[in-house]
Amino acid sequence: MYEEEVMMSDNMNNRFTVSRLVSDPVKTEAAEKIAQKEIEQLRLNLDEACKDEYEQRLSEQNVESCGKKSLLLEKTTEIAGLRRELELISKLLTGHADEALEGLQHKISGSIVSASSVWDTNGKLRGSATSTPEKSADLSQLSREELINHFKSEMIQLKREHDYTIQEMTEEYFSIKRRCLNLEERGSFSCLKKDKEFDALLRKKIPNIISKLEKVLSEGEKSLLESLLLENRQLKDSLSEADEKMSRLSQVEENHRKLIRKLESDVEASIYGDLYWSIVREFVNQIQCSKKEASESKIDLEDSFVESCMAQECCAVIYKEALKEADKIVGCLNMNVSEKEEALRSEMVEKERLKEEIHWLECLVKEKEDLVQIAENDLATEREKLEIVSQ
Repeated sequence: MYEEEVMMSDNMNNRFTVSRLVSDPVKTEAAEKIAQKEIEQLRLNLDEACKDEYEQRLSEQNVESCGKKSLLLEKTTEIAGLRRELELISKLLTGHADEALEGLQHKISGSIVSASSVWDTNGKLRGSATSTPEKSADLSQLSREELINHFKSEMIQLKREHDYTIQEMTEEYFSIKRRCLNLEERGSFSCLKKDKEFDALLRKKIPNIISKLEKVLSEGEKSLLESLLLENRQLKDSLSEADEKMSRLSQVEENHRKLIRKLESDVEASIYGDLYWSIVREFVNQIQCSKKEASESKIDLEDSFVESCMAQECCAVIYKEALKEADKIVGCLNMNVSEKEEALRSEMVEKERLKEEIHWLECLVKEKEDLVQIAENDLATEREKLEIVSQ
């Protein structure tokens, strides 16, 4: 009866030890899951912050585009004023010309009106395919690269139309001048030669118009350069933000590795400690049982020897089962470690992708600087051409 009680107490101790061996890794795994959830929450917060900042910058770019529209409207108003001055000169010319020259003047006025009527009362281009501030909802759905390409194409289109209008006006002006010279050679403008006041007025008006056209062209080129420089600064800010994001990801990755190493060491120490104390308790129980058996019964030594052998065999079986359970737990922990390593690999891949994106942004900044240089060269060439025309 006493031996059965001893065996039952041993079984209870073994079950308690095994339950501790199982519960401790479960707690460790739960701690790992909590840490992983915190890391995922931190990453989501970073993504949300980046998204909010991108939307704010998009709204700022929309506001800047509206400012550019108003600036283009002012330029159009200046061109309309130049058109009116040209009409005044044309009327002065038609006062001394015949009906053929009058038909030519109507043609010039029609071309100038058609060039200036490209703009409507709200400052929007008629027939242009570019977007307006009312379409900001559609623009907000575009990606950053598509938005940059959109505004770039819009600026190029406006510059082309502006240059085309100036070219048409210049060509018509020289055409009028050539026809006037031809008529003067024929003798139709003999009275115009005698009219010194009209000649002085004509000489005064034409250089003023040329200087105003040159001013409008230079301001258009200046606004284009300013927009390119602004876009260049925005790209540099994007590079700095990407570097900061990479540093944050590196810090999160390092903290994750430290947490994995700490959890591995804690699990290993817990397993070894539980095994050690279970073995010590088992030996203490065996010693106590042997003392009780020796104090109560010293009659049959052979029976006690057989019982001790059986107890040792039972202990060996229990130890083997405990070691098997420990091996299973270690295998589960190794699987968890491999999963963590896979997560680290995916983070490394994300880091490499960010590096490639930074390289692409640097190339884009370099291209923008080349465009600024080309625009400056074009501006210098246009100024030389205008100086030649004014001379």
